[in-house]
Amino acid sequence: MRIVVALAGSLLALWAFQTVVSNFTLTIYHPIWNIRATMIGGAIGLAVILLLILLERKLPAATKSGGMIAGILFVVAMAVTWYYAGIFVNSANFEAFAGQIWFFGYIAAMAMLVPVVALVIRRGMRTGA
Repeated sequence: MRIVVALAGSLLALWAFQTVVSNFTLTIYHPIWNIRATMIGGAIGLAVILLLILLERKLPAATKSGGMIAGILFVVAMAVTWYYAGIFVNSANFEAFAGQIWFFGYIAAMAMLVPVVALVIRRGMRTGA
């Protein structure tokens, strides 16, 4: 039951992040690309959290270290995405490389958001907070 609640909460956080942040420069301007990148990242994130949960039975420290790594990767992906989004938007001529880094960085950020939120929810349910 904790796994289902954690996965549902992480998908809700993914939807909220995509909906709320879509008004800022961080997201991809074209709505179809934005939704596509969020869904691709969400699917990758679900695979990551399911892998971490399966590893938890054999290696109990896997979710703790995996959660910390996912949190660090989320921050790094957001920073890279923000930086290259600025380059892409402010370029006089179409800077294709910056646009690709922006797109794939956003996918990576969304992929790391899901495991981070799911692990925080699971830890909160485990401690009774």
